[in-house]
Amino acid sequence: MMVRTTSDTAVRGGGMNVRLVRGALWVAGALAVSFAALRPDRIVVERVVFDGVDRAALGELRHMADVENGTTLWSVDVDAVAENVERHPWVKAASVERRWPDALVVHVQERVPRLMAAWGGTLYYVDDAGVPFLVAEPNDLDHPVLIGLSRELDEVNPRLSWLVLHDTLWLLDALASRKLVPTTDVAQITFERTRGFTFTLKGGTRERRTSEILIVPGDYDRQLEHLQRVLQEGVRMGAPVRIDVAPPRVALVRRLDGPDLEPEPVVRPSVAAPPPSGGAPSAPLPTTPTAQPAAGLTPAQPAPAEGAAPPAAEAPPKPESGAKPGAPVKPTPAPKPVQEVAPPAASSAEPGAAARAEGETEAP
Repeated sequence: MMVRTTSDTAVRGGGMNVRLVRGALWVAGALAVSFAALRPDRIVVERVVFDGVDRAALGELRHMADVENGTTLWSVDVDAVAENVERHPWVKAASVERRWPDALVVHVQERVPRLMAAWGGTLYYVDDAGVPFLVAEPNDLDHPVLIGLSRELDEVNPRLSWLVLHDTLWLLDALASRKLVPTTDVAQITFERTRGFTFTLKGGTRERRTSEILIVPGDYDRQLEHLQRVLQEGVRMGAPVRIDVAPPRVALVRRLDGPDLEPEPVVRPSVAAPPPSGGAPSAPLPTTPTAQPAAGLTPAQPAPAEGAAPPAAEAPPKPESGAKPGAPVKPTPAPKPVQEVAPPAASSAEPGAAARAEGETEAP
């Protein structure tokens, strides 16, 4: 009887101790909640969390957010923090929210590089809006390279660089969406004022060349129809051929793997139907562009050769009402097409004349 009574008493005492501890915890929690409710200005930010980050360095983002130690949660200017984070070259947009009890959450939308553009001896990443935003990694082989932008091109027309970037992106999307040439198969795009765009596919070597596609600015839908008919006739992408789709009624196909080979028979595509609604741009000058610097390059990044700057990017026109998200932007038509900014001898030439001047002949 004595032993059982002592054990029972110990058990009851232990249960009482547990109830006392739980009660103390509830009281402490209630006091903390009451303090937070009465004095929210005393809650200090303990964590800054970044959401949606892939390419940007977290250390750089924390530094640019500039939230000092001891800053209280409710005194943070969330708009200012978002603007600071958006200064990072990889960040396209940012928003900040307070998260109870002691954290700031920064939601980041990063830029997506679509291609690399050469300017002044330096490669820059270009996003889907045609904005050069960061010096590219020299060993990056995941994106096509655009060459042909230069200071001389801007002297002809200050908007021409933006037009070239914009139309290059449109053509890459159009070639992929029509299942003609995947973007991953394009190695290089060369722009020349007297000739237009030359798309060079991957797979070429010094001993064996690969496919080249010549497209002039303007009437892109017709030229893409030409290219589609060429592929239907059996011309294989990746073969050593040059395909010129600029002439109005024919597409010229010429082999590139030997100087003594005769040109391939001319493929005659059917006349293209009128472009559908939301079709290709004809490379007019944008009517009321809003200047947007191609900044985003940090001071520590190397400057282009000879003091050159990356092409000044202009904000692309807003898509038409009802356009699908992510669809190519169609600039507002204007009287002058791109080819008229070239010297008179080049602008008055018939599309494809530069290609024929190098030995290609058009069948009757």
